[in-house]
Amino acid sequence: MTGSNQFQLTANRAVLAAALIAAAVTACADAAPTTSTDPLPSVSSVKSRASVTELRVVGDCETEFAPPPFPLPPAIRQIDTGTCRIAHLGRSAFYAEQDISFATGSSTSADVRFTAANGDVLRATSVGVFVPNGPGVRISGVLTFAGGTGRFVNATGEARIEGQVDFITNTTRFSFVDGWLTYR
Repeated sequence: MTGSNQFQLTANRAVLAAALIAAAVTACADAAPTTSTDPLPSVSSVKSRASVTELRVVGDCETEFAPPPFPLPPAIRQIDTGTCRIAHLGRSAFYAEQDISFATGSSTSADVRFTAANGDVLRATSVGVFVPNGPGVRISGVLTFAGGTGRFVNATGEARIEGQVDFITNTTRFSFVDGWLTYR
C-alpha cells in the first residue's frame, strides 16, 4: 500500500469512527466553552424547567463497533456496544443503533439503551456531530432519556456527551458533561 493510500485509509477510518459514535459518544473531551455556533441543543436550558427531583447524570462509557466499509459510503447504520459507569445506574451495559452521515458529520439514534445490573433498562434517543481528530474523530451529542423498564419506566431527562472515537481500535470513549434524569 502506498503512503497516500495508507493516509487515505487512516483518514477514512477517523471520519467513520467519529460518525459512528457521535450519537452516543465517549470521554477525553476538553473543557472548551460552547459557542453560539454550537449545533446541539443546550441541556442547561432544559434543566431550568426541570423539577427539584432531578438527578444529575455523571459517568462515562467505553464502546466498540465493527469497522466501517471502505470506501466510505455517504451514510451507514452502526451498532455500538459497551459498558458505562453512570450515577444512579452503576455499571451498565450500553447498546446504540445509529445512523451516521459522513456527508454532514452528524449522527442520530432512535435506539439507545443502558441496562443496569438488575436488568432495568433506561432508553434514550440521540443526536450528535463529529470532527476529525487524530486517528479518529471528536464527538459531541445530546441524549434524550425517555422511559424504559423497572424503575426507569417513566424516566425523562437529557444529557450532553463528549468523547473520542478511535478508528485504529474501533472504540469510543465518552463522558456525560452535563445532564439530568428523573424517574420513579
